[in-house]
Amino acid sequence: MNTSHRRLLLGVLTSTLVLCLLLGIAEVILRLLPPPDGFADRVHRFSREMIVDDPLLSHRLRSSREVELGGIRYSTNRQGLRGPEPDRGGAGPRILVIGDSVTMGWGVPFDSAYPARLEAELELRGAPVTVINAGILAYGVLQYAPWLAELLPRYAPDLVLIGYYPNDPEPLETSLRRGSRSWSHLARRLHRTWGSLLIQTGIRPDAVTWYRALHAPGSASWEGVEAALGDVATTCARRGVPCALVLIPALIGDPYPLVDEHTRLAALADSLGLQTLDLAEVSLDGDFRRFWVAPDDPHPNAALHAAYAREIARWIMDRYDRLWGAR
Repeated sequence: MNTSHRRLLLGVLTSTLVLCLLLGIAEVILRLLPPPDGFADRVHRFSREMIVDDPLLSHRLRSSREVELGGIRYSTNRQGLRGPEPDRGGAGPRILVIGDSVTMGWGVPFDSAYPARLEAELELRGAPVTVINAGILAYGVLQYAPWLAELLPRYAPDLVLIGYYPNDPEPLETSLRRGSRSWSHLARRLHRTWGSLLIQTGIRPDAVTWYRALHAPGSASWEGVEAALGDVATTCARRGVPCALVLIPALIGDPYPLVDEHTRLAALADSLGLQTLDLAEVSLDGDFRRFWVAPDDPHPNAALHAAYAREIARWIMDRYDRLWGAR
């Protein structure tokens, strides 16, 4: 190795060491600062404290755990569902609600999430019922049928509601806790900054474009939706339980930009023998962003959950009045 090559190698090694030192210093500084409380940070802490890997479902909630994030307390019962233990011995009908983080009630107290509000609304209308909230953060259509297969014999519901959100066709989460972002504060911040830059430059699609692509006819994701909802319909039919698809709109635009996608989902549900309720028809009466739980988090707030519950209760009373004579 000649002198110029040695100098080049020394320069590369020195630069690498300096870069590693600077990155290490940045990591230490970020760890010494007050912990950030953005949406991604709350998801990370929730995943670390409340999520456990599952070979079939990708992940599930830990049982009998509790964590407080952004002023919201999340607790699970012994069955690994958010909230208290469901009353499985009551004489009234039971409604099982499955879905993702919106159904689980991300960003709102348990009693403010639409499943709990639905129970209260039906009680006010003289139709007492137990509503079981089986929503899980980051669940999608590929988890719904196997999740139902586990829950149906456990709770023997009289009605199943599927809380469908536009990102539900995304691939299964292999884990919410692995990777460098699970331990490195710096890596998580750089990942968020890089992701935002890709969207702003058009390299990565924005939410509307992405959701439309997930529901494009003939796409692999749409074929996955068809197969998964077919499995849901079959699973419920085998148990003799009516099942309905509740379409929950993403709070991403006014007028709502995914009308065609909702229409396509409703047609698919109808072909499978599933009822459909489209919550995009609930009037927001103002800027949709005021219904976000936080400026950086478009999950629906408590007021919108309450509006959804009123609409679902009205819809159930119109179509499933026979439930109150079922037991």
